[in-house]
Amino acid sequence: MDGRAEVRDGGLPERVRSGMRERLGRLSRPANEAVTVAASLGRTFSFAELTETLGWQPSALLGPVAELLESNLLVERGERLAFWHDITRGAVRETIATSARRALDRWAAEVLLRSGALPVEVATHSRRAPSPATKSPSQLCSMPRRPCYRTDSRTAAEFGRRALEISPSHHPLRGEIVSTTAIALHIAGNSDEAIAFADRALRETFPPAQEAEVRLSIAGMFAISPEIRISAGRLALRLPEIPDVLRAKHLASLYHNLVTSGRLDEARAMQAEADAAITQSGDVLASFTLHLAEGAMEYAGDDFRSAKELVEHAYQQGIDAGDGQRLQMAQMWRGDMLSALDDYVGAFDVADRGLEAAKRDRQGWAYEMFETWRGRLLFQSGQLLAARSTLEPRFADEDGSHAMAALDAAGVAALARIALHSGEARQIRRLTDAAHVVFESGTPAVRRHASWVLALVAAAEGDPASALRWSRAPNLQDGRPLLPRFPVDVTDEVHLARIALSGGDSDLVGEVLAAVRRRSELNPGVKTIAAVEAQVSGLIENRLEDLARSVALFEESPRRLALGSALETTVGALAGPIAKAAWPSSGVRSSSTSR
Repeated sequence: MDGRAEVRDGGLPERVRSGMRERLGRLSRPANEAVTVAASLGRTFSFAELTETLGWQPSALLGPVAELLESNLLVERGERLAFWHDITRGAVRETIATSARRALDRWAAEVLLRSGALPVEVATHSRRAPSPATKSPSQLCSMPRRPCYRTDSRTAAEFGRRALEISPSHHPLRGEIVSTTAIALHIAGNSDEAIAFADRALRETFPPAQEAEVRLSIAGMFAISPEIRISAGRLALRLPEIPDVLRAKHLASLYHNLVTSGRLDEARAMQAEADAAITQSGDVLASFTLHLAEGAMEYAGDDFRSAKELVEHAYQQGIDAGDGQRLQMAQMWRGDMLSALDDYVGAFDVADRGLEAAKRDRQGWAYEMFETWRGRLLFQSGQLLAARSTLEPRFADEDGSHAMAALDAAGVAALARIALHSGEARQIRRLTDAAHVVFESGTPAVRRHASWVLALVAAAEGDPASALRWSRAPNLQDGRPLLPRFPVDVTDEVHLARIALSGGDSDLVGEVLAAVRRRSELNPGVKTIAAVEAQVSGLIENRLEDLARSVALFEESPRRLALGSALETTVGALAGPIAKAAWPSSGVRSSSTSR
């Protein structure tokens, strides 16, 4: 007979099931009952978990366990009991009716959830079972408490969904199951699916604390639009009677999201409230989140050394905070500050290590984040072909129609600038169209990137009026020109100065000059920042000696494209008035630097 003919719905051959029935028949009734119930607890379980599931006194289980160990159905592994093999456990399960097995599974899940096991936290051995019988939902509950969603997020999401099906609707950990499953989907790179999953779950009737847990997971999904993250936090903070620690976490997360979305005034307005709540709570995660956001605030104010110190302090604090996503974000920010301080060797090391770790741990979101950021580093250091090969596949289908985070917007902007340098008309047109869409619907931080692309394109096309209009477009409240801030490119002010000069905007000219001088004072000794200040001063105040100084400084910096721009500006100034050389081709397009 073909072996496949012996296999029924359970997945094990009939001879295996028959043999197990014979073995169980030789056991005493208490031992038979104990091993049957144990099969619903997973391959490994504790003595206490088995006694609670059976509803017996511990002393009543001593004899049955000894009998099961003697028969080799169970073995001891450290302080836990275990089935000798997954096949053994599966065969035991298939000796009872499906309806009874499901009832036992649900009860076992309830017991294990009460004991603190999170169903989404699955050890890899639970996926080695040879048959569907050994992959019942209850098996998800037999795992230790350390999460696997950071190292096997797709599997964690799958098991989390199944765990949600078997957990009782009133269980106090149901919100945490939804949260960790949504985070697992997000880490795997399925952010839209993660949001949809959480939204479906929130249509159920959750107690306020559980709903706040779910919304905290959404507020921490960094690949999605900050608007969604901010909304999740504000909705949670309106819920009644959420625990103080959870409230502190939400306040810290909201402050962080406001800062990184470019809503700095709103962040400052709530900083005192967040600080007080976090200090009172004593929660490590909330404190880590707040300190990281304070580093971002310093970064937005151009004090890169202070920002770096704050982020490095926050990173050390965050190692024990249990938020792997935010910890990765902290590493990337540290790398970005290194690049702002001209340490591109250190910045590339951070990017390469981040990519390696994300690939090893199968973290789709983190891999995309470090890949996009590394593409920007390549562009800034003048490696245009490598930058293009990194960024183009990532944004090949970008049309601006979906909500994006600031780093994605920065990646698209870098790709557009590469297209300008190489004169790729079709690519410029596609990304310009996308920038128009993003400008209409993005957050303040994202809109700055979009409008800056549109300003650079207009300048390159010889339309100074449009370039000036787009450079002013990001103003949301105070009318000031706002270059991209998250992340920042410290050479942007050179291009903005040219736009201001070409458009005849004396107010903007003054603002740009004041901005580069302030940044240079805040970051003494950084060659690129000093070179930018010298070049802008030379352009605006018609001083050839400043332009020459900018060239000398750029020659000692890692910014090759910026050096080309400074050289071309200086050569143009030697040929005539600097104002006539206000927009040299290398500021946007240069065949010599794009090879």
